[in-house]
Amino acid sequence: MEMEKAPRGRPRRLDKDKILEIASVLFWQQGYEATSINELVTAMGIAPPSLYAAFSSKEELYLAAIDRYSASYGRQMLSGLALHSCVYEAIRTVLYECVEVFVGGDHPSGCMIATGLVESSNAQGALARKLADLRQQTIKIIADKFKACETQFVEGTDLPALASFFGATIQGMAVQARDVNCPTELHKIAEHSLSVLQASRRF
Repeated sequence: MEMEKAPRGRPRRLDKDKILEIASVLFWQQGYEATSINELVTAMGIAPPSLYAAFSSKEELYLAAIDRYSASYGRQMLSGLALHSCVYEAIRTVLYECVEVFVGGDHPSGCMIATGLVESSNAQGALARKLADLRQQTIKIIADKFKACETQFVEGTDLPALASFFGATIQGMAVQARDVNCPTELHKIAEHSLSVLQASRRF
C-alpha cells in the first residue's frame, strides 16, 4: 500500500518584533561593532538570509533597535518633563527615571544612546552621527522645558548651558551604570546635579 505523503507545512513566519528585541539586547550589552551577524542569528535561531530578508543590513537592524529603544526607554526617561510644571520636580523625575532604566529591570545596564558609538571607525560614521543627534535632541528637549519655565529661574541664568550640563550628567550616569551598576551611587550623582539646578532657581 502506497504511503500518503505528509503535507508540507508552511514556512515559519519570521517574528520581526522578536528578532528586533533580541538584537536590541545584544547591541545594548555589547555595542554595535562588537556584535557580529553570527551572534545575532545564533541568538535569534535563524539563518543569515532570514535576517537579511527582514532587515537588509546590520546597520538597518541597529537603527531599528535604536528607534525601539527611543520609543520605549527614551520616552520613559523624559516623561517627567511633561508631568511636572515645577522645573525642579521635572528634572528630578527625569534623573530618577534614568537611574531606573540604567540599572533596573532585566535588561543590560547603561544606555544604548548615551554610550553607543561615541567613538567609531569611519565606516560607522553615519551611525555615530545618528546617536550624537539623538543625544543633542535630548539636550534640546530639556532646554525647551527650561525655556518654558524661564520665570522659575534667576534672571540671567544660561539656560542652554544648564541643559547641556544635565545632558552631560545623564550621559555620565549611563557610563557609571555600566561600571558599578549601583542605583545608590547614581542617585547621589542625581542629587548633586540637582543642587546646581536649585542654585539657579528663583523659587
